Amino acid sequence: MTQPLTISQQARILKSALERGLIRPAELGLSPRGDSETLSEADLAARFQELLDAGRLQGVVDEAFGADTDATLAPGPPPLSRTPSGAYESVLLPEERALFPLPLDGRYLPLAFLGDGGMGAVYKAFDQQLKRIVALKFPKRLGQGQAERFLQEGRAQARIEHPNVCQIYSVDEHQGQPYLSMRFIAGPTLKEAIGRLSLEQQVHIVREVALALHACHRLGIIHRDVKPGNIMLEAQEDGAWRPCLMDFGVAQEQGEGAEALPGVLFGTPAYCSPEQAEGHLGGVDRRSDVYALGATLYTCLSGHPPFSPALPLPELVRQIVEEEPAPLGPPVPRDLARVVRKALEKDPARRYDSARALAEDLQRFLDGDPVLADGAGLGYRLVKCYRKNRALAWVAAVSLLAVVTFAAFGVAMAFRARAMSQAYQKYGREAEYLEDILNRSYTLPLHDVTEERARVQERLDQILASLGHLGRWTLPAARVALGRGYLALDRLEEARKELEAGAGRLPQDPDTALALGLTLSRLYQGELEGLRGQVLLDKKKDTEQDLRQPALACLRRARGARQDGPDYVEAVLALVEERYGDAIAKAQAYHRAAPWSYEAWLLEAEAHQALAALRLGEGRFEDAEVRLEEAGKALAQARNVARSAPLAYQGEVQRRLLTYQLRLDRGRATQADRDWALEAVDLCLQANPRDWKALGYRAAIHRRWGAHLLNRGQDPTASLDAAIAAAQEGLAWRPQDNPLWNNLGTCLRNRADWEASQGLDPRPTLARAVAALSRALDRPQFKDWLLDSIGCCHGQEAKYQLDHGQDPTEAARRAVACLTQASALKPWVGHDTTRGATLVDLALYQAMTGQDPAAAFAEARQAFRAGLHLNPRSYQAQAGLAQMLAERAEWALGAGRPPGGDLPEALDHLQAALALNPGLGATVFPALARCRALEALARPETRAASLRAAREALAQARPFAQEPGTALALAHAGWLLSRADPASGAAAQALATLRPALARRAWDAQVHLTQGRLLQALGRRPEAAAAFARAQALNPNLGRRGM
Repeated sequence: MTQPLTISQQARILKSALERGLIRPAELGLSPRGDSETLSEADLAARFQELLDAGRLQGVVDEAFGADTDATLAPGPPPLSRTPSGAYESVLLPEERALFPLPLDGRYLPLAFLGDGGMGAVYKAFDQQLKRIVALKFPKRLGQGQAERFLQEGRAQARIEHPNVCQIYSVDEHQGQPYLSMRFIAGPTLKEAIGRLSLEQQVHIVREVALALHACHRLGIIHRDVKPGNIMLEAQEDGAWRPCLMDFGVAQEQGEGAEALPGVLFGTPAYCSPEQAEGHLGGVDRRSDVYALGATLYTCLSGHPPFSPALPLPELVRQIVEEEPAPLGPPVPRDLARVVRKALEKDPARRYDSARALAEDLQRFLDGDPVLADGAGLGYRLVKCYRKNRALAWVAAVSLLAVVTFAAFGVAMAFRARAMSQAYQKYGREAEYLEDILNRSYTLPLHDVTEERARVQERLDQILASLGHLGRWTLPAARVALGRGYLALDRLEEARKELEAGAGRLPQDPDTALALGLTLSRLYQGELEGLRGQVLLDKKKDTEQDLRQPALACLRRARGARQDGPDYVEAVLALVEERYGDAIAKAQAYHRAAPWSYEAWLLEAEAHQALAALRLGEGRFEDAEVRLEEAGKALAQARNVARSAPLAYQGEVQRRLLTYQLRLDRGRATQADRDWALEAVDLCLQANPRDWKALGYRAAIHRRWGAHLLNRGQDPTASLDAAIAAAQEGLAWRPQDNPLWNNLGTCLRNRADWEASQGLDPRPTLARAVAALSRALDRPQFKDWLLDSIGCCHGQEAKYQLDHGQDPTEAARRAVACLTQASALKPWVGHDTTRGATLVDLALYQAMTGQDPAAAFAEARQAFRAGLHLNPRSYQAQAGLAQMLAERAEWALGAGRPPGGDLPEALDHLQAALALNPGLGATVFPALARCRALEALARPETRAASLRAAREALAQARPFAQEPGTALALAHAGWLLSRADPASGAAAQALATLRPALARRAWDAQVHLTQGRLLQALGRRPEAAAAFARAQALNPNLGRRGM
């Protein structure tokens, strides 16, 4: 470089180095917090020269001004440095470390400061719990209510499962400061890389971002700030670049040389759509993101945004709303320019309707096929001319609009309308024919309908194969016919895909709207099936935007679709709107008007079952049973009309399964109830032997009976093996169904529970469960449940290792990592409760082996409290937290330390658990006795009252003493009571209580340890020594802390 650099060039190089993390703000005399500061030209030049002489800027200078060697895209911030021991080392300056918003000795080790702008600070950090590099984002200047909005939107982005959307690992807050932990991407932004990407690379990148946007739009999430600076590029092994979309509706970055728009929460003006620039927040939807992505592609192709960000804000907004961007001329191909022009239309209705439509047109360009983007028609151009030059346009409008528009445009529209009408009629008849094949088959006596379903599927395959040869006006009708066929086969996901693709390009049609509305409503009801309480409310919230609201919109457009009466559509609407009484009344009116339709009876049954589920959640069991009986009557009528309809039998299976679960919950279920539920499954499989849903129900019935036997101490293996076989058969027909994989994993976990209770090694069965559950993790459906189940498997493995003298640390940490990831995807009390229980086991192992368990106990307490924050009425979380506090108090007393406030808090949580679930006596009363005995040992001043309360709790627990686990807990409490009051006779009584555990859990070292302690308290030292020896042989770790 022979010419000296100008101040402007030096500033540009320093800005680039700051964005890449090659230098720190402090090295320029700037605050890491990004406060408004300026440097004089002399200061800037001096600091630039110092950094250049030190070699800190050479790579950036070479790229900017043409080094002799081949330039490569900058990889982002410098690689991590490590200490000689292999640990990660922070490269933050002391003043930057002081500004890091989280504790420096906490979970995240800050490694580098990446940047600070309008959106807030971003750090590169090492997650010491999950052992991975992350990016941490801390927003700043959040007003009242905005912090919660930031957390909600971060959780929304965490639900997005797409390879081109930056993955959010967790959403959290510390002392009121919210933050995100997300995937760290070591690469440049598209803004930095534009100059060295080929045209094909640019189009490919924008296409992938469009598909990512479409995935997010389907979840109801609008980005509102798509621009080159929010698209990171990551190098792939084949040399290609994978784009990754950042800051989805969370950041308010003030980059790209512009200030925030008035009335707009997020957005960079140079890339804002007209409706966003004018502050019309109600008009900002997925098409606004399409505009921003079109502006991004325009920037890639031209080197600058469609409108200059250097303009004053009012003028920039005016140009965005009123002016057209400069045309993209050569060397940009004409078809690609047409795609950009369509994406940048002022009127949202004239843009691509979705990001997926934009991606499909870009793919056509890459494939060399004609694109679908059209130039503006003559009528549209005349209207725009009129709006811009109203006085002059009036003269031309009178003559030209009448002659040219109504002639040329009218002819084109007539041709389009005729082609669409013909296609719609043709494929509409095709769909009706396929539906008629199935409906006629369903009216025959009960038989296997596989052959008729195969005929329908064969014709659908033929239509699917023909799609590539259809014209643009006939394709939508064909896809709607496909969707209706899939709906008739109850293949709802495929039906939704085809109906949404076709319905968006057809005129508003009630029949198509009804088909899509029914598909979405059935998907919605399927998501809610079997859920109760808070879990049901959470699922409704999760599916509101993706399923319920679109279903309602379609059903409202479908009014009048059924010529045999409007009541059917109104009944479905009422069902989705949860007006169950109206749904029942409308369904009854419809089957009076159309007695040949079994669908009305199914609707009535669905409404009764939904009411039954509500009554169950309210604890009104008798009312729930009445509703289930009414549902049974309606389903019997449906089967009378359609004797081979799989949905009629599926509905009966669901009803019997709910009734069976109700009786299990109330302790009234018998084997006859199980067989009654299985009978409905057998009838369902007679109609359709490949019905994977029915096989899933069979697995659930057997699994719940197995769990019932397991809780009663009876052998559940036959039931669990039958459940496993049914789930595996269902997966053979539907391998992509995640709930069925979770069902299989739960069956295997229950079998492992039984094996562990018999002293057998459950780890091979647990390994099978983890393998099965892991096969479904690459799909987003029910991912949090799958991770929860895997975490439970690892927690069971840790418990087995704890009980058998092995080190459970690795298994426990695997469990905690899975459960933490599940909570990040979807907060739920169950994830936190299981995590807390696993951490208690880890703490007990540490105490047993002479380690300090304080940190593990504290982490367990935090997990239980997080669960109670989500659901204070969770009796499992209340009881789990009490158990943890009691364990910590007993450990503290054994170590000669005061237990602090653990025992009073534990007693409060035990009382709360019992109030929430009065049937919890077998767990709560022994725990109350234990806490009172520990209280007597810890506080001599209240010893008498504590001893009295302990004896009362023991007396309340004795009716449950035949269960081995309860017997062991009672014996342990009796031993503690004997220590507090040796003359009470508690040791002899506790030894007698222990007999069921000695008989049925001879493999359990804790049983023999407790026996030894009681014998020792009674002065029977030789017998005590033998019991201690047995305990240590079963669990060598017991001897490491002394008997």
